Amino acid sequence: MAVELVGGAALSLAFDKFSSALVSNSRKIAEFSSHVDTLKSTISEIKPIVEDIEELDRLTQARRYETDMLIKRLDDCEALIDKCSKLKPHDLRSLWKKFRYSRKMEKLEKSLSRFFKYSVPMMNLRDNKQIMAKMNVVDDKIDTLLRHRQNSESSSGGPTAIVTPSAFSGWSDAPAVLDVVVGLDVPLQELKKMVLKVEDDESVLVISAPGGCGKTTLAKMLCHDLEITAKYKHISFVTVSRTPNLRNIVQKIFNKLNNGLVPHFQSNEDAINQLQHLLHRHLVSDLKLLVLDDVWPEIPESLSVLQKLIFSVPKYKVLVTTRFECPRFKYTYKLQLLPDNDAMVLFCNYAFEGGKCSVQSNLVDKVVKSCGGFPLALKVVGRSLYGQHKCNWINIFKKQSKGQILFTSDRDLLDCLQPSIDALDENSKECYKDLGVFLEDQRIPAAVLLDIWVELYNLDEDGFETYDILFKLAARNLVDLAFRRKDDPATVGFSNVVDYVRQHDVLRELAIHQSANEAIENRRRLNIGDDLSVQQLKQTRLLLQAHMLSISTDEALFPSVHDLQFPNLEVLLLNIQTSSYTLPKFLEKSSHLKVLVITNSGFFPIMFSNSTLLGHLHNLKRIRLERISFSSICQSTFKLGNLQKMSLVMCEIGDAFQDCVVRMPNLLEINIEYCDDLVVLPVAICDLVHLKRLIIRYCQRLVDIPEELGNLENLEVLMLHSCSSLTRLPDSIERLCKLNFLDIFDCVDLDRIPLTIGKLCSLKTIFMGGHQGLNELPHTVLDLVQLESVICDEETTCLWENYEDSLKNLRVSIVKDEMNLNWLHKYSMQR
Repeated sequence: MAVELVGGAALSLAFDKFSSALVSNSRKIAEFSSHVDTLKSTISEIKPIVEDIEELDRLTQARRYETDMLIKRLDDCEALIDKCSKLKPHDLRSLWKKFRYSRKMEKLEKSLSRFFKYSVPMMNLRDNKQIMAKMNVVDDKIDTLLRHRQNSESSSGGPTAIVTPSAFSGWSDAPAVLDVVVGLDVPLQELKKMVLKVEDDESVLVISAPGGCGKTTLAKMLCHDLEITAKYKHISFVTVSRTPNLRNIVQKIFNKLNNGLVPHFQSNEDAINQLQHLLHRHLVSDLKLLVLDDVWPEIPESLSVLQKLIFSVPKYKVLVTTRFECPRFKYTYKLQLLPDNDAMVLFCNYAFEGGKCSVQSNLVDKVVKSCGGFPLALKVVGRSLYGQHKCNWINIFKKQSKGQILFTSDRDLLDCLQPSIDALDENSKECYKDLGVFLEDQRIPAAVLLDIWVELYNLDEDGFETYDILFKLAARNLVDLAFRRKDDPATVGFSNVVDYVRQHDVLRELAIHQSANEAIENRRRLNIGDDLSVQQLKQTRLLLQAHMLSISTDEALFPSVHDLQFPNLEVLLLNIQTSSYTLPKFLEKSSHLKVLVITNSGFFPIMFSNSTLLGHLHNLKRIRLERISFSSICQSTFKLGNLQKMSLVMCEIGDAFQDCVVRMPNLLEINIEYCDDLVVLPVAICDLVHLKRLIIRYCQRLVDIPEELGNLENLEVLMLHSCSSLTRLPDSIERLCKLNFLDIFDCVDLDRIPLTIGKLCSLKTIFMGGHQGLNELPHTVLDLVQLESVICDEETTCLWENYEDSLKNLRVSIVKDEMNLNWLHKYSMQR
């Protein structure tokens, strides 16, 4: 504890010295008044935060890394102000120095601002091993930013309802409404009146409607309504679904209400008790609203979660969305299907360019009525008919209508949507079926789909065919796509423009529905623990022929899957909800497995045992681990001789790469993202001589790349994106003669480029900038004769001005300077 107090004192001293220097020298540096004013404003805003950091250091015994970073920045500011104060006001020789100092001051201000926007919210999370919790809170805010670009660039037209938060700290936890919204204005007002007037002794309000009616959309709109947010200061939005995990749900609520401080819960009862304690003690003065989306009262697990989260706590309300009626609760809002006029408007927005009908009106009327006023059906059917000939309209209507107008069940809705699947080509249809094995309400990384579809269907490795299929599915509104920024380096030179994929739960059921008529033992795709139980599978007493398997495991389920056998298995998705995990024994006989994806849906990295089973996967090509202790896996002895691609997302790496040349000698690509304990790139990685892509993104503590990097003679892509603490690139980079893509964007502590960079004879693209401390480029960049593209911020473009004339093929593109939240956007696609 004494160490932390000393750290806090040092921080205060540095802050006081900087503030004093700024005040005492403000007159002497009047020439830089605009920057000084900005710095003053920044300091006045961050002073309370500095005090909070000291308090957190004292209470939580946090690590000192971020505090040291802040002290360093404050010391840099003090030193620069001191230099500025020594300049003579009217000395012409000082003009150049004034210009340089002005730019440095601007950089320091931006650096401070970035620190308090990004690093401080992460500090207590990292200090408590909870970076994953904070990521889950902002998942859907990132949706807003990414999809806002998508919608603004869309050529399809039509009204959109984008909820744009007014400030980062004041956002509701609910995802934004990102789609065309028609007919919900009146329901929103009616629901809002119920919520605002609900009696104090009644804590639960229900939105009830069949699947595909817009319950979730209405709940999201309510959470972003100004009157609601003015009354309810704490709004948490959690998806329950049919197979919920109570502890994970409580962790997400804690993360929202307790500034990201999420404790370890010993049991479900402990989680509920601590949540009640939090609500009673720390949030007494403010109204709280908890939205539980997609509750299934007819399923015991889902009902149990609902019952346990209903507390007798003052100023605490629960809003439930469900497909079922809940007569036990006094206040229920029944969302009605769209009336004919609204249904027509919504349909036309998806079926016709600009929403203007261009097909015979009586035929349109029939198709619209066949959708029964279901918004989801109107969107999917409308989009499937976009640009189609009249004959196709008639055929779709004949397949779809079945002589009925209104739906009576979800099965009727699925039958209505089926023609949209039938219209797909065979490849797209198979890929759509694959989406059914992912968890309900899961964000599916596009990179995972690429890995799976490349191996299952022999699609191109570059991803163009994969993303073409995703665009086809999105064009029919069968999936929602979230796009990367146009200037994201992942899209430069590659086709990875899609970040992740999401499905409405009804559309997921539609994907599962495609195999419903097949016997379980013959199905190509199986989802255990979500749609099928282990008991159902064991009753078959046959070998299961699945090629693609998803297993959702918790403490109760995972011992039961060991006896199953999948001799034809090619893709395995493990969704883990335990603190430790033992790999299933059927891996011993899964020699055909090509893709293994292990995702931890909890908040803390899990430990593995029995990982020697990986040694039986002789044909494994791709492995992706998320929130896993990678070092716990590598404690066992195994060899993956055919492994080509490894992706580690928010994993604890430790020394797991120590003998990677023996374990994974033929790796072609390594992706490491958001790994907090990566400080120095393991030297052993540099011995993987076949490696073509080394991608490291958002590893905030990475400070050094070893000189052995030059051993990677086949490396073509090197990405070190947003590694903000990286201080240097090794001179041995000159030996990477096949390197054609280099990304060092947002490496803010990188203040020089190696002189040897000129020997990169194959380099075609550089992505750099983001407030780096670069004042000049080495003259050897003139030797980069193959260089075609530099993507950078506006400030960095001036460094290239003197070289553009000499490098005839060079094109310098400017990245729009905006607040970059990509570092917050994890690839945990669980919510």
